[in-house]
Amino acid sequence: MRRIVLFLPFLFILAACTPRRETRTLESMLPAAGVSILITHANIGSVTVSPSTDANVHVSVTLEPSNNFFWGIFTHDKAPEAIRAATITHTLDKGALDFSAQYPPDADADAINEEWHISVPAKVHVRSHINIGKLQVTGIGGGVEAQMNIGKVMLDVPGGPLDVSINVGKITAQAHTTDYGSVVLATNIG
Repeated sequence: MRRIVLFLPFLFILAACTPRRETRTLESMLPAAGVSILITHANIGSVTVSPSTDANVHVSVTLEPSNNFFWGIFTHDKAPEAIRAATITHTLDKGALDFSAQYPPDADADAINEEWHISVPAKVHVRSHINIGKLQVTGIGGGVEAQMNIGKVMLDVPGGPLDVSINVGKITAQAHTTDYGSVVLATNIG
């Protein structure tokens, strides 16, 4: 009992010193005319892709400092500055719409967690590159290509070719057709 009483003040001090986790959400909407491929990039975080209810591409990314160590209490010092200065950039080239978050040149991308929510027409092909995190694609029938270092990929699609590779992680894929095209799912560990 005495150990618990001595440990409790330490927990209260630790909680009081915990920095406020600054978050910021950036949003964008573009016409989907001419878009056949969606390309996403995330260093650390998650990407969720679902069908849009209109003829537009809707993008939302929530940025927050990533946890560094010690139960997520400490974060990188420059992350709040980088989050405040961040922008969503996109390019459209030959039907490929490429989205990413841009930070100041001195920002450390490892210091920022990106949570993407993207809605596109269901016929669009999804190509995603994530270093550490999660990819979830639901209701998109144009096919999915994903490359990930560490994480989890969850696909629930009406059909289309699937090409997913993860170094360390788990893949769950469900295609609601018997004519889905090429399927390549690979993990080194997981």
